[in-house]
Amino acid sequence: MISKERKTLGELHERYVMPLRDLLVIAGAVPDALLFESVTIGRQPSAVVLETGIEPTARDWPRPDRQFLFYALDIPDFRAGLKKWFALHTRVSPALQYFAESINENKYSHARLLSVASTLETYHRSLYDAAWRRTYKRKNPNKKTRGPFLLERITHLQRISGVPEGITGFSEAGRQLFVASRNHFAHLNEPRYGYSTQDVYDNAIPSIARGVALVHACVMRRLGFTARQTKERIELIHGHLVRQ
Repeated sequence: MISKERKTLGELHERYVMPLRDLLVIAGAVPDALLFESVTIGRQPSAVVLETGIEPTARDWPRPDRQFLFYALDIPDFRAGLKKWFALHTRVSPALQYFAESINENKYSHARLLSVASTLETYHRSLYDAAWRRTYKRKNPNKKTRGPFLLERITHLQRISGVPEGITGFSEAGRQLFVASRNHFAHLNEPRYGYSTQDVYDNAIPSIARGVALVHACVMRRLGFTARQTKERIELIHGHLVRQ
């Protein structure tokens, strides 16, 4: 990658390297890290920059039973899609970075559910908050304008994704369980919406999978995939988990 701007190595890393790393991790659902970089200025010799971090555990490559969310050639307009990704990453950061890191951890944990919930919340707040508030004010002229709660944010993202609830697993009940789980893990309070603590723990894996499926759907639509293309890929990748 060639930068036309003079930036520090740290700035170049954040502007170009991290978005590409996160896109590869999210699209492949495969842990990855960039622990060293080669940098060249003009005709000068290359300099190798070592990055701190933990190298993810290697997986079998390729695995015939593991499908990527999508490949570069699948993006309808690759050049436009890549520009949209960089713009999206800038607006939604650092949430997308944390989301990619949760994939790198390669485990279903309470922390991962919180990370996915934070990603969905930040994604919606960064892109749709203003429009949601205007709509709320128009529909509720006699009430004080407020921001959406997490359940309302997820419901809105589910609707505009164009992917049926049965594909992401985020039916009304699934969304309520996800939010109840997030609130319990974040604040240790009693779950709402009629769910018990046992329900939260018993359904942690499918709840995380549903949240990840919705993030994937949102990202794919933002990159230019049609609702049908997104539906097919989400069903292939997540179908066995979200229906647990």
